Formats: sequence, structure tokens, C-alpha cells
Amino acid sequence: IMSGPGGQAPRAAKVRNKTPAEIQITAEQILREAKDRQEPELFVPPKQKITDPQELKSYQLGKRKEYEDKIRKNRNLTSHWYKYSAWEES
Repeated sequence: IMSGPGGQAPRAAKVRNKTPAEIQITAEQILREAKDRQEPELFVPPKQKITDPQELKSYQLGKRKEYEDKIRKNRNLTSHWYKYSAWEES
């Protein structure tokens, strides 16, 4: 629990103008506007070129760790299991 100076609970700010606004905005409108104003993600990860067997082993180890961490975090999400198995088969 947050407390103010002297260990007291903070007071809520008083609302001075309680009349409704002429134009009412819903939470859905605010979210839609925020989504429209969002810039699209432009980041594209660089392509990896694997040149030797040691680099391949290192890449595979990293991918396995990534998939196993995802599975460890949410064991019941089968999409992670399917993606991991599809990657292992390829």
C-alpha cells in the first residue's frame, strides 16, 4: 500500500467540473485511434548464412533452447510443441 507524507494514505484529486463533455468518447474509440496511429513494425531480422558444421550446431542449440524455454513457460500451449517438432523434422 502506498502512503503519502507522514505515513498517511494519499488523497484522491477533487473533480471541479462534473458536467459531462459535449462529445463522449468510449474506450473502444480510444483504443482504435491508438491502433490507427501506431507505426507498422519495420524491423526484419537479417538472414543467417551458416558456413560450417560448428556454426550449425551452435544455431541448432540456440533454437532448441528457445523452443524449450517457451515450452517450459507454458507447457499446455500445444502450438509451441508443434512448432518445435516441425523445426526438428526440417
